[in-house]
Amino acid sequence: MNELIVPADQRIDLKITSRDVWHNFGSSDLRIKSDAIPGETSETWFTVSSEEVREQGGEATYLVECFELCGAGHSAMKGQITVIPQDEWEEWYAGTEGDSETANSSSVEGGPATPSVKAPAAGGVSA
Repeated sequence: MNELIVPADQRIDLKITSRDVWHNFGSSDLRIKSDAIPGETSETWFTVSSEEVREQGGEATYLVECFELCGAGHSAMKGQITVIPQDEWEEWYAGTEGDSETANSSSVEGGPATPSVKAPAAGGVSA
């Protein structure tokens, strides 16, 4: 996972799994941490307010990493969650239709008003 872009003021539900070994998906700043185990799915959630986004200059970014010592590539398993205002997210999301890179990295269920994000693991952490 490189970047997950989500709207502010929405509960973001994450379903976490792994394709290879045990990982632990998390973000200290968002206070989320969840096991990523092959063949199993765990769940976590977070929300970021519009106020937090404004305080960070209109776009809030949070480091995501693997907290489980999982192999040689462990130190490179980092990503980012970017939170933007709802209207900007809807515009961004509308522009992702047919984008094969986005389609292969995650899926959004529930439509623009209530996103629920699932992403397959690619030898690493999955959100």
